[in-house]
Amino acid sequence: MLNMEEDNTLRLFFALMGFRSERVRTNFETGLCKNSKDFYSLYQRDGNFLDFWKRNLGNAVTCRSIQEVIDHPEIDEPIKVFLIRDTFGYLGRYFVVAERYESKGFIIGDTYPVVVSGTLPNGFPLESYSIFPLSPERILMMVCRGAEETPREVLGFRQTVLTMPKMNDDGTYTIRKRKFYDEEVEYINEMIFKEAQAGVVFKNSF
Repeated sequence: MLNMEEDNTLRLFFALMGFRSERVRTNFETGLCKNSKDFYSLYQRDGNFLDFWKRNLGNAVTCRSIQEVIDHPEIDEPIKVFLIRDTFGYLGRYFVVAERYESKGFIIGDTYPVVVSGTLPNGFPLESYSIFPLSPERILMMVCRGAEETPREVLGFRQTVLTMPKMNDDGTYTIRKRKFYDEEVEYINEMIFKEAQAGVVFKNSF
């Protein structure tokens, strides 16, 4: 059971986990296109975008709520926008906890989290959910509202896994564990393996 303060703290924590990842670090160090470099030069005039990332990350990890991020005078505006997006999404987000139900366990890769996106009819990419492996037995998912309506043949697992938790009368909500069967664990593992850059960690064969 979580209250809204705990919920917001966890959202920011997992958003920061994504922002501190090796993938994001590499992107700021060597992967920015010219337009992005021109834009970020407004905030990092010496063109050292790795320092830009480090400076903003160092300030962001001192915050305990997204409001603290917004109010922080030394966090640059683009990073505030990124963290707001990764905390609340465009239409809202919610947590789902799922655990294996049969013999196969989850793997953990070096891309954390694994972000699963779709495409709107106008071609605009829209995130569906992010996967945060916790252990061979359990994963946490940050789900964007609307993803639970995606057909099973597209999701790769049962739609009911992504059912949104219901709020309690006291303003808290309870996260109930969802079950992943072997074929669903395999589907999740395939995505984690595909996104890994250096390798993955696993307890049993997958």
